[in-house]
Amino acid sequence: MAHRVNEMYGLYVNGSDAPDLTDSLANQICPLTGKRCGKRRKSVNETIGTCSVLAKDSVSNEDMPMLICPDRLIEGNRIFLDCIDLISSSIPGSDLYLIPEVKTSAGRLDYVLAAFRDGHPVDFVGIELQTLDTTGSVWPNRQRLLCDLGYMQSDTPKTDKQEYSINWKMTGKTILTQIVQKGQLFETFNRHLVLICQTPLYDYMEQAFNFSEVEDDNHRNHIHFHCYDYIPAQSEMCLRLGKMKSITAEAVDRIMGLESPSNEELVAINKILEKRMKPDYLFNPFRLNNRMHTLV
Repeated sequence: MAHRVNEMYGLYVNGSDAPDLTDSLANQICPLTGKRCGKRRKSVNETIGTCSVLAKDSVSNEDMPMLICPDRLIEGNRIFLDCIDLISSSIPGSDLYLIPEVKTSAGRLDYVLAAFRDGHPVDFVGIELQTLDTTGSVWPNRQRLLCDLGYMQSDTPKTDKQEYSINWKMTGKTILTQIVQKGQLFETFNRHLVLICQTPLYDYMEQAFNFSEVEDDNHRNHIHFHCYDYIPAQSEMCLRLGKMKSITAEAVDRIMGLESPSNEELVAINKILEKRMKPDYLFNPFRLNNRMHTLV
């Protein structure tokens, strides 16, 4: 029977061979960021280390691997490479920088992929990552996994009870709020905003909300969904771009409504990008590290 915890510290535990978790449990380092895992248990100074879990899909009602940590999305720079086309006309003669955590008046952007010339941004695309939120606690399932693999003695009775569940509704509202608050801002700038999510999340939103004006990816639109399939292989989980969709900010406004931002914000963001431009953020699309992302 598959473990409810699907990945720990970037290692696939439901593959044909169990990975060695000894170093990961001792160091608690995320192999994708090179930093201590950001998912921590509040009651103890210990990281949960859980990248993905098995949970019921909202459409098929079958158990599927569900991403619960956004850092898991950055492996191999795949999601950033899939955004390059949105600034492709500005790339000749430019240097690319991938800048994390950029503040705007509509909230913080996870990443901005920007083309710079002579130290100034000439074009950029905003990138937001959204994985699934959970209710309840993943911790008991994590502990059972470690007991099953022989890393610890059981201190709780074994049970098939699933203490966590996927909060589809809250996650869907979160990503739609991002569209409302940031999408109009980017359309005002004539820039593109991409929301990165797992395909089951997009499928849920398509059923639960009015997505009638969402269409197949169109570069005339400024708001984009890049939906990734998350596929188990023999010894690892693989991300694969499943589908690309887009929508206009005007269409989003008809659903949820928001006052249009002023163009002064574009000037402000460009100034922030200029201050944040540094060698550590230089983006080389041809250097594809499988692990240890060097930018965050």
